[in-house]
Amino acid sequence: MNHDDKYLYYKIDKLFWRWKKQDGARIVHEVSLSTDNAPPPFPASLVAKSNAVPSPAKSPKPDPTVKMINDLLKVADSVSRFRTWLNTPVTPKPSEATKIVAPKKTVPPFDIQEIPNALRKEMMPIGAMLMERWFAGRLNYSAVPSDELKEINQDGKPYPPDMYDTTTIKMDWVLKFARAKRKYDFLVNDAIRSPAAL
Repeated sequence: MNHDDKYLYYKIDKLFWRWKKQDGARIVHEVSLSTDNAPPPFPASLVAKSNAVPSPAKSPKPDPTVKMINDLLKVADSVSRFRTWLNTPVTPKPSEATKIVAPKKTVPPFDIQEIPNALRKEMMPIGAMLMERWFAGRLNYSAVPSDELKEINQDGKPYPPDMYDTTTIKMDWVLKFARAKRKYDFLVNDAIRSPAAL
């Protein structure tokens, strides 16, 4: 595989709200997904009310003499660093014979918490809302596949009602997609009257 290979991709047409096939995408090597950003805070309804913790006692005011000595040391250090900078010899300029190499383009780190904003920029607001809900949610999973079929979470209890999202995806949004509209029309007009449905 060559580093200059170009691949097909889809880009949103903001005028007609349709995806258009494009070509010319290249693979960016040596890039990874970061998880350095902190997750969003839990919703207020999920956070358990904790007992009021008294604020820590204020530290006593430092002795003015000690503060003055510390400040003088900082000034002396700054003057010393400035003097060192002044006394450093000038670095020789590179000769024109040496070829200037263009710096390699690097991709800035992309954190997983930035996915919802990226989805919005690509005109996928529903996907962005689902990702934000997922990031802000609490831990809820089934330990084994049989528990998943029975809708039992890791604690052996039924899934809590707030884990079911009934507000983000609406039928009118789903029916905007031609394939979903065809399947829905077939279900309502034909499949519901078939012998198997009776």
